[in-house]
Amino acid sequence: MSSGATSVVPEILEICCSTLSEVQIACEKGAHRIELCSEMEFDGLTPSLDLIKDTIIICSQHGVKLVCMLRCRGGNFIYTPLEMDNMLNTLSIWKREGLNLDGVVNITTAAIRVIDELYECGVRRILTSGLHTTAEEGKDIRNFFFLLLWIGTSDEG
Repeated sequence: MSSGATSVVPEILEICCSTLSEVQIACEKGAHRIELCSEMEFDGLTPSLDLIKDTIIICSQHGVKLVCMLRCRGGNFIYTPLEMDNMLNTLSIWKREGLNLDGVVNITTAAIRVIDELYECGVRRILTSGLHTTAEEGKDIRNFFFLLLWIGTSDEG
C-alpha cells in the first residue's frame, strides 16, 4: 500500500477461543472480539451454554465483543434438516436463557469456506446477491467474494 492510502477495512482483532483461560488471555492482550467455540479439532463447534455464560462475564469486564460459533458437527457446511433443527433448537435455548441474540448470524464466514470449497472444485464464477435480498443491498459482500475468487485465480495466469 502506498503512503497516504487508507485502509477501508477497520482493524479488528478477533481471537477464536475454546476455553475460559484463552478468553481471559485474549481479553487481557487487547482482543476486540472473541469468537467462542468448542472442539477445535473439528474446526470449531457450538460451545456449551455454561462456557458462553462465563465468557460473557469476562468479555463484559474488558469491553470485548463476543460471537459464538453455531455449528453442530465438523466437516462440510451442508446440513441435513435434522442438523438445521438441532442448531435452531440451540438458538431457542440461548434466547430462553436470556442471551442477547442480535439476529446476526456470521454466514459470511461460512460463505467464505464454501467459496474455498467451490474454488477447489474448479468453480471460478459465482452468481450471488451477496447474502442479501437484492444485489444492490449485498454489493459490498459481493465485492469481497469477487476479491476472494480473484486472489485465488490470480496465480493461474
